[in-house]
Amino acid sequence: MVGLDPSRWRLSHPAKLACLAVGIPVTAILGVALTGASVSIAPHFHTVADTRAGGSVLWVVGELVTVVAMGIVVYQWMRFEEREAVRADRRLDEAASKDTASDGRAGSRPAVGSEPRRAEHDGVGAPSGAAEGGLEPNW
Repeated sequence: MVGLDPSRWRLSHPAKLACLAVGIPVTAILGVALTGASVSIAPHFHTVADTRAGGSVLWVVGELVTVVAMGIVVYQWMRFEEREAVRADRRLDEAASKDTASDGRAGSRPAVGSEPRRAEHDGVGAPSGAAEGGLEPNW
């Protein structure tokens, strides 16, 4: 679930989280049952106290391991999405540069923020910057 080993097929990140989540009630129910046991599961080898202690350890450690594994899968999922976003941006940038180059207008666009915008009037009061000639700062 957590490893980065290459394989022929891979589970999606939501499927990995679902598989890990299915195990949570299993360890919880078994741990609670053993913790509340009134007889030992192996009376020849262990006492009731051993069974109860083992149930408690199963319950706590099982849940902690599952939660840590889910955190690792969520972290891997976030990194995967970030890498996909970078790839998509790169593809869009390449497509835009090809379109610009094919139009023959490479470099003919003014730089962003080089021209001031006209202030817009929303019908309430005067537009901002009206006293200075109707121009807004370019932020």
